[in-house]
Amino acid sequence: MENHYKCPHCNAEIGYSSEHVGMLTSCPSCDGRVTLPGAPDPDMPQHGQPRPPPAPVAPAVTSVAADPADRQPVSDLPERMKANRVVAGRTCDGCGCEIDLGDDVHNCQSCGASTHVVCYDRSGSCLNSTCPECRLSTPAVAATPAADETPCRFCGEQIKKGARLCRFCGEYQDEDERALRKKVQEDADDDSTLTSGEIAFSIFCGGLACILGLIWMCQGKKKGGKMILIAFATNFIVQMIAAIVQSL
Repeated sequence: MENHYKCPHCNAEIGYSSEHVGMLTSCPSCDGRVTLPGAPDPDMPQHGQPRPPPAPVAPAVTSVAADPADRQPVSDLPERMKANRVVAGRTCDGCGCEIDLGDDVHNCQSCGASTHVVCYDRSGSCLNSTCPECRLSTPAVAATPAADETPCRFCGEQIKKGARLCRFCGEYQDEDERALRKKVQEDADDDSTLTSGEIAFSIFCGGLACILGLIWMCQGKKKGGKMILIAFATNFIVQMIAAIVQSL
């Protein structure tokens, strides 16, 4: 008696005799390994019999996206990266600042907008108002700033009214204080650098240079120590030269 079996790999019909029941063989169509069953497959018609009509299959229900951009990323850039020449120069929708070369940025895969990673992580979603991700994740009603808060003049983040320093970007809010801080920084730079005239004074007037250097060190100026060091080094070199001349 000849039996028929449907290959589980390619659905091809395999004919075999009863003496081959239970044997492991290869499908002649796809070369897949199959074990011949002891009874014919009830879903497979016997040799010479017509094949029954297939059972009706219900159509699969699929969800259709309203916009293909919601399913496929529109950005060729990775989601997180260091800003290259393509991204540098774009405006971050979170802080409104320009993205600089080398900044950590997040590229939205739905709309292609680039934002600083810090701004994206703070909001938890894309900040582009036209982005599908932003529409789905942003509340319908925007949060109202507290009465005692005001936006920073430089980064736009909400800070306390009357705050001297922004805790987000580190910028002073008052122009007079910004100018004072700048002058203090410039004075600090001057305190650590000797001018050419001060170096010449240290070389030719060693004793007076040591006295002036001590006064500057008491005032907290770093260049006082440098002046004393130059004066001592000059004096040592002069003594060495004098000793060599006397020995000749």
